[in-house]
Amino acid sequence: SASPAPLVFLPAHPGPPPALPALLASCVSRPALSHNPVCLACTRPHKPSIVNLAPRALTLTLMAQPRVRLVLLAASARTRTLTPFLVLKVISLQPRQTCVNLARPAFFANTTGLAACLPCPAGSVCSSPSIEPVPCPTGSFSSAQADQCTPCSAGTYAPLNGTATCSLCPAGSICPTGSDQPLPCLEGYFSDAQAEVCQPCPAGSYTNTNNTATCSPCPAGSYCPSGSVTPISCAAGTYAVAGVEACTTCPAGHECATPSTTPTACLPGHYAAAGSTACLACAAGSHNPAYGQAQCLTCPTGYIALVNASTQCSPCPAGDYCPLPHSAPLPCPAGTTSLGGQAACSGCPAGFDCSNATAPASCQMGQYTFNGACLPCPLGFRCPNPILSPQACPAGTYANTLSRIDCAPCPAGSQCADATALPVACPSGSFSASHATSCTSCATGTYAAANASACIQCPAGSACSSSGISLCPAGTASAAAQTDCTPCLPGTYSASGAAVCTLCPAGHSCLDAATNPVPCLAGTWSAGGAVIACSSCPAGFSCSASSVAPAPCVAGTYALAGSPSCSPCPAG
Repeated sequence: SASPAPLVFLPAHPGPPPALPALLASCVSRPALSHNPVCLACTRPHKPSIVNLAPRALTLTLMAQPRVRLVLLAASARTRTLTPFLVLKVISLQPRQTCVNLARPAFFANTTGLAACLPCPAGSVCSSPSIEPVPCPTGSFSSAQADQCTPCSAGTYAPLNGTATCSLCPAGSICPTGSDQPLPCLEGYFSDAQAEVCQPCPAGSYTNTNNTATCSPCPAGSYCPSGSVTPISCAAGTYAVAGVEACTTCPAGHECATPSTTPTACLPGHYAAAGSTACLACAAGSHNPAYGQAQCLTCPTGYIALVNASTQCSPCPAGDYCPLPHSAPLPCPAGTTSLGGQAACSGCPAGFDCSNATAPASCQMGQYTFNGACLPCPLGFRCPNPILSPQACPAGTYANTLSRIDCAPCPAGSQCADATALPVACPSGSFSASHATSCTSCATGTYAAANASACIQCPAGSACSSSGISLCPAGTASAAAQTDCTPCLPGTYSASGAAVCTLCPAGHSCLDAATNPVPCLAGTWSAGGAVIACSSCPAGFSCSASSVAPAPCVAGTYALAGSPSCSPCPAG
């Protein structure tokens, strides 16, 4: 990492290569190397010596007689290591030659008689003023007037000797420091131009060829970790779009038919767990109403789905029950009902007729329910509410027809011993109030016609018995509340239905009480009362018909007994 410091190596004579490492090791081991950029090795046969040099000037007197070479090698002042056998500069020296100045630009004079030294050309180094410029070796360069060759910097190279400027390293290759040729990047690596190090292909890309400047995007359905040479196919149930470093698990509710296709949402009626290659149909008894579901929904109680891939569950039909979501509906038993969407049939509710299990009908007033059916209320019972059982008619009421809401009260004048039959009218001589189960006989002196609600006191002029009422016949009479008529006394009479017998009126006779009074005949009279027969008119009185009293004859007249009128007294 540190810039290399020049190392000057001066062997006594061209020795074999094994002598160089030992001499170099001796040079770099000197502590002064960390302070001085130049280390000079001056050797005598078998006795190498190290001299620390100032960075600006060097004066060297060679003790050895043979011609020697001055070799500059690269060394690291920080780590004290040498780049093995990397020759930077070779300077030939004659015995006793001095005049080696490393601080000045290099010049040379390779012929005699020159007025001035020539500048060392670019691409060469002039380590000695008296010799020809030496071309820089491959992997190095020099500018004009250089006294040493410089290794090509990282990212450049020099393929020829005598290079004045290093070439830029092309993309797809690397050129470390001092490169004479670009080194191609291997498979899975790439480089930009002027690169020193090949870079692994970024995640999501690959290259399967050497000398690659750009990695290719990883194709869809494959993944490419960093440094990939070839794409790796995704496993079943995963997918990858182009240019990714890892495959993605197919999400739940989707299918990934191939790793190169993006996930497709499952259709309604289907499902898929994470990592699925295909969506599955929901089994009978389950459903999925939406796209992209991870699992199917079980049908709720009372609903069914009889086929696979159902998008919704259907309610169990009315009149049926569905105990299992995947089984066909079953009909409700008699006397039960289902309004739809039920897993079990319900008992018929009180007050309803369930002969049609799909639509229970409300029972009417006057009906009752039994085993899920509406029945008419029976005779002798009332059914005010179809929810309730029939109620027996109370005593004194009846229901002689079916479907009665209420029992009818037994009317007055009737008896209702049998609640299932019509009321029976009370016979004559008996009565009943309303709500009676039997008739009551009339008391003595009262009477009642048939179907009577009460007995009536027998009226005057009538006779009342258990068989009924009858008017007293003419010639008889009765007071109120009598069971018999009393015959009229002699001299009295009565018409039919008389309460009392009537005294014979004046001017009449009443021999027969059953007939009307008979007017007295002329010559008779009656003052009225208990008169059986009219009295004969007394002498000296006249009695016209229906006379109530005899009328005395006036003077000058006379009348014999029983005369209807007075006669004039005859002359004389």
